[in-house]
Parts: sequence; C-alpha cells; structure tokens
Amino acid sequence: TPAAPEASRGKAALKYITKGGAKQYFVELGSIDAADFGEQITVSYGGSVITCSVLDYCGIVLGDGSGASAAIKQLAKALVVYHTNAKEYFN
Repeated sequence: TPAAPEASRGKAALKYITKGGAKQYFVELGSIDAADFGEQITVSYGGSVITCSVLDYCGIVLGDGSGASAAIKQLAKALVVYHTNAKEYFN
C-alpha cells in the first residue's frame, strides 16, 4: 500500500481511477473551509511537493490552455463564487 500524502491544510487522501486497465493515482484534498480557498496549501507525496491554493487551481482550470472539461470548468467557477460568498458572509 502506498504511503499517505500529507497536506498543510485540510485532509489529503490517495485515490485512483482505472483507465485502460491501469491504475492512475491522484491526491484528493477535502475539508478545506471556503473562506480559506485563497490560502496556500502544500501537499507532499512520494518525494514531490506542490504548493497552490484552491483559487490558484481554479485559475489554472479556467485558463485558455488548460484542456479541462466543461464540467470541471463549471466546478471551478462554482468554487470561486462559493469562496467569494463565504468571505462576504464570515467577514
């Protein structure tokens, strides 16, 4: 069993999908408060370290060259709106 990833914020879990008979692993993050979507998160796994915020990720997904599906782009837009509303509500 692969080791668990570590995250500086929220909860990180190793997940996979099966595509073409092969497992493709990814790190899933959860339990991040909407008001914290602008805060940097550092994820460490397998000797690699990635640092970005939820809003950084949304910006990448919404960029012209991301190649993200329409559904993922819609999710990114919803996360940005959710963050904006949470900041207004809690501040």
